[in-house]
Amino acid sequence: MQIDLNISPQKIEQLLLVTKPGEEVLFTYGDKVIAQLNMVQAGVKKKRQAGRLVGQGIKLDERFFEPLDEEELKLW
Repeated sequence: MQIDLNISPQKIEQLLLVTKPGEEVLFTYGDKVIAQLNMVQAGVKKKRQAGRLVGQGIKLDERFFEPLDEEELKLW
């Protein structure tokens, strides 16, 4: 798809909304191509899983679980 930047921003937005993943969009100003955009598919957000890192050798220092002192709490 080729989009001339002389058209209205609303029209550009409409064109981008109908662009399919993997499609290339060229932005032109007059006869000159000034930018290229490759549309990507929105990533699928995976559900977080508790305990995913168990057994991978990651250990927290025991001090991690100690309560914060008053000075440190003020910073939060």
